[in-house]
Amino acid sequence: MKSNERLPLMYHDGDTWRNYSVYNKNNHNVGIFVGCGPSFNEVDLNVLKGAGKTVLSINTTYPTLKPDIWMGMDNPTCYDEKVYTEAFPKILRGGFQDHEMQGKTLKEYPNTYFASIEEIPLTEKHRIFDFSLPESEVFVWHKNSFAVAMNVMLYMGFKKIYLLGVDLSTEKLNYFDGRDLNKKEIDWNMNLYNSLYGYIEWFSEECEKIGVSVYSLSKDSRVNDIIKYVSLEELNESLVLPETTDLVHSSKHGFDLISDEYKKILQYEHETTVWGINAGWSAEKLHEWLMSHSATEVLDYGCGQSSFLKNIPVKGYYNVFEYDPGILGKDMTPEPRDYIICIDVLEHVEPKLLYNVLEDLRRVTRKGGYLTIAMYPARRILKDGRNAHLIVEDSFWWINKLREHFIIVKSEQEGLQLNVQVESKI
Repeated sequence: MKSNERLPLMYHDGDTWRNYSVYNKNNHNVGIFVGCGPSFNEVDLNVLKGAGKTVLSINTTYPTLKPDIWMGMDNPTCYDEKVYTEAFPKILRGGFQDHEMQGKTLKEYPNTYFASIEEIPLTEKHRIFDFSLPESEVFVWHKNSFAVAMNVMLYMGFKKIYLLGVDLSTEKLNYFDGRDLNKKEIDWNMNLYNSLYGYIEWFSEECEKIGVSVYSLSKDSRVNDIIKYVSLEELNESLVLPETTDLVHSSKHGFDLISDEYKKILQYEHETTVWGINAGWSAEKLHEWLMSHSATEVLDYGCGQSSFLKNIPVKGYYNVFEYDPGILGKDMTPEPRDYIICIDVLEHVEPKLLYNVLEDLRRVTRKGGYLTIAMYPARRILKDGRNAHLIVEDSFWWINKLREHFIIVKSEQEGLQLNVQVESKI
């Protein structure tokens, strides 16, 4: 599997391997891990899933449960084959991507992602926290799905993790579905369960140190001796969710890209000072990029003082169209073009409207784009006292935002400047 940058999850788009990012620094949902223990039978599946909760289940919990995310680290033949056709995300162990099921390789099935994992001895189990950081390239592997699932849930940013169907015992049933096991298989399971008991005790204690709480949702589980038991009813009652509101038709809101107040501030800055000339400094690099794509047209989104147009090394190869809400005469809604450049613009966007602006960038990009983003406070202070860089975030934050709207082709960081080449998802 190859990509311009390596992340622990990848998928195949039919032509090439691409990264799939689920990293989240602060996930406001609670995470529910569902294992195959007998206590899974005691839960009303109608109220297990729902708003405010993300349910990740493993192995043979499907098809009894159709979770938000499903994970299977064993050989793909260990699971119901229908799971691979489901629409929910499925995480499999890297290495099985070319395994065939029903005449298709697993990488061809929808929403199927492959985890890069690294086998780590239990003596180094603390590395799970290193593998939960944004720069992680792999997930931890202790030869069981539980640790990988916990790694994924930490990586996704859950601050509360609930364990269901984690009984660590074969006294009542071997599994929730009542399967019979022979003595060798039961002994193997108990060895794993005893190991997991100690692992969960350690894991929950270490999680507390970083502000993550681990609870049990299984009433009679052994783990209740080491972590707090909470009933599903108590969990659901504790969730703070928005009240149901009346629906408002989109025509009453429009698709705002900039507030009237901020537009006036930008127009004042442009009219009274020299501002918006960074694209001119990069004109040669941008020209080479456009020529390499045989571009015949480009939209300079956030063109400022037209510095790119004024500094193109060799003119006549492509038409340049300009848009900037802070420049009178160039503030009309732009038409889509094959290629766009957006140079040191996004950091100036009002945070509450960033999604709208990125969606508008997606709208106007037919083929590809070149974006640069400053990741530091500006020297300029606006008329209203704010720093001109309204958004100051790191590269991981920006890449995750851009992925919602574009395919990332290449990204590189030069000091505190992020350069990103994208392709349209359309």
